[in-house]
Amino acid sequence: MRIPGRTSLPSGWETREGWTWRQRYELVPLLYDRRQEGEGAEQMEQALMALATDSKWEVRQAVAERADELPEETMVSLMASFRIDANKDVQRTAERVQKRMAPSDSSTICAIVSTSAITS
Repeated sequence: MRIPGRTSLPSGWETREGWTWRQRYELVPLLYDRRQEGEGAEQMEQALMALATDSKWEVRQAVAERADELPEETMVSLMASFRIDANKDVQRTAERVQKRMAPSDSSTICAIVSTSAITS
C-alpha cells in the first residue's frame, strides 16, 4: 500500500479504509495529477473533496495547496472552508492559493470571501 514513486493509483484509494494519514497525504497529488490527465475527473474530484475534510490538517493542507486546479464551484466551496479551518496552516495555505490566482479570477475570489463570511 506504499505510495511514493507510484504513477498509478494504489488499490483501495477509493475508500482509503485503514490508511494512515501519511498515505492519505501522499495520495492527494496523485489524485490531482490523474484529474488533470482526464482520468475519471469526477471520481478524483469526489475523493479530493472527501480528503478536504480529513481529520489530519496535513491532508487538508495538501488538498488546499492545489484547490485552484478544481472546477470553480468546487474550488469556491473548499476554499471557503479552508479559510475558516481550525488549523492556521491550512488557513494560510488557502490565503496563499487565493493570492496566486490570476487577477482575472476576481469574481471567484469575491465568491470565496463572501462564502467564507457566510459560513463563519
